[in-house]
Formats: sequence, C-alpha cells, structure tokens
Amino acid sequence: MKSINRTILAALVAGTLLPLHAAAVDITVKVPSGTGIKPWFRSNCWVSDMPQTTDWVDFGFIQVFTQFTWTEFEVLMKAKCRRPYLELSYTVAGEATYEASNPRRIVAIKPTRVTDAYVVTLGSGTTVKDVQLNGIEQE
Repeated sequence: MKSINRTILAALVAGTLLPLHAAAVDITVKVPSGTGIKPWFRSNCWVSDMPQTTDWVDFGFIQVFTQFTWTEFEVLMKAKCRRPYLELSYTVAGEATYEASNPRRIVAIKPTRVTDAYVVTLGSGTTVKDVQLNGIEQE
C-alpha cells in the first residue's frame, strides 16, 4: 500500500513540473464605437504555421459597432510552451504598425491550464475600456 501511495505522489509531483500546456482560449474584441480597428497579436509560442516572430502579427479588421471572437485561439500556439505569453493590441485606420506597441492599448492574455474566455471592450476612440476573464473584470 505504501508503494502505491508513493507512486501516486511521484506522479502528482511529476505532473506539476511539466511545461504549461496552452489553454483553451476564446478571445472576443468588442468595438462599440464608430472607429473600426485592426487587431494585432504577439506571442513567443506560435505554431509552425504562424509567422515565427515575437513582433506583432496582423489579425485582420473588426468593423465599427461590432465584435469578433477567435474561438480555440490555443490551436495557434504550441501545445507545450514553457512560460507562454500572448498580447493583444490594435491600431485604427491610417495608423502605423508601431502604434500597436502603445502600452495603453496592450492587453496581456495569460494562458493557463483552464478554459479562458477573454472579452476586451474598447471605449470611444482608441482606449481599452474593459477586460474580462470568464466574466470577471481584470485590472
């Protein structure tokens, strides 16, 4: 019996030392104003089909007064990435790409082992009004 308990304990400890798997992450961006945006993402854990860069990657355009959800965003990230990070930013029409690096626009998305639903709501103009994780407001 003691050997079984040791085996279970060893398995539990080993499981906590494994790299963090990319989470099941849905990301919704709401644009409730008359300014459409171009979303940009940056990560250190892109899968091989994605551009292999830690610079901003263009993710299209979100029309005015709408929202867009990327479901299962984790399929774009390596499954066994140590210390993953994912950041969302945006630019508006006519702005240069480097505007995505404006700290007021960057939203850090922290992949975890649980399913996460991030909702980023933009305010009027070019400000982040609200960020929620699983329905809880984030700071």
